Amino acid sequence: MQQSHGGVPTSVHDGIARVGDYTGLILYRQPPFQVELWIIPPNTESPAHSHPDVDIFLVHVCGEIKVWVGEELVLGPAQTVPDKNGVTKSNGNFVRLPPGQVHRAGTGPMGGAFINVQHWLDGKPRFTSDNWEGGALNEEHKKKLEERLNRQEYVRSLRETSESSRLEAMLISRRARGTQASPADSTRRLSDDFGGGPSEPVTERSGDSSTVNAQNPSGRLEPSVIPGSTTTL
Repeated sequence: MQQSHGGVPTSVHDGIARVGDYTGLILYRQPPFQVELWIIPPNTESPAHSHPDVDIFLVHVCGEIKVWVGEELVLGPAQTVPDKNGVTKSNGNFVRLPPGQVHRAGTGPMGGAFINVQHWLDGKPRFTSDNWEGGALNEEHKKKLEERLNRQEYVRSLRETSESSRLEAMLISRRARGTQASPADSTRRLSDDFGGGPSEPVTERSGDSSTVNAQNPSGRLEPSVIPGSTTTL
């Protein structure tokens, strides 16, 4: 989306939308606000739809405009059909459409125009024909909505793939850290390989039995003297 200066889009191409016979013009844009003019062809009626990310005041400008909120006709011939002098009974009638409000609009034989005064919840003004949930206006609009949906699915797929790769990398890293031995672990394994282990007391063997020397439990060899002799062993 092009940035705006003083409320005017920086590119004329960014300020015009054509959806079949429907024409949209951006009159003002200063995020998160925007004013959008839609010129609607004669004898048309949009399917029920909503705009999830924008709060709208729809203002009747000219022509025969009809607006339903749910199934209730809230703006119709009583306000928008001109009299014999070509003047509508009251211009400037408006309808508020909160975010996600299901509605539909139609025109009579003259066609018509209305202005959308908008507050975008996500702070990113764009054409309401892009921020659309519900049936499409026509085949061209349907194609655009499908392309947008495909882009969203593609971006979501990329995010999911990226997250999956990140988690897999973390798991591999943790496994690698788990297989790295600490110095203490290496010493213990080396001692075990060479028959080491905790020190054991020295034993004296008699025949086939082994008993711990009770007089010398430390296991150290002490000098001894043979009785009746000066010889020391």
